[in-house]
Amino acid sequence: MGEMTQYQKEQLPLLLIKGHTLREISEMYGVSVNKVSTYTKIQLERNLKVPLYFNSKTVAYYENEQDYARTPKYDWDDISHEEKQILKSPEPDV
Repeated sequence: MGEMTQYQKEQLPLLLIKGHTLREISEMYGVSVNKVSTYTKIQLERNLKVPLYFNSKTVAYYENEQDYARTPKYDWDDISHEEKQILKSPEPDV
């Protein structure tokens, strides 16, 4: 059994997406199924992307350029329920 190049290892997730099985890939590159499986797991962990979602403010902070020099002031009634919960909690919920 041979070894795979770095480029071949990087292509493993793409080959799986295209529908190739681990056995087909191992035969294609002349390596064991175990090696293909291990290299695939490594590549997937390296390319792990965690989606983050942030809510954004839909109301403008300032109405004119003169307001940029001032700190915005908010009333308790103006902020959303989620923002109130964040301000009330003593620690982040991580």
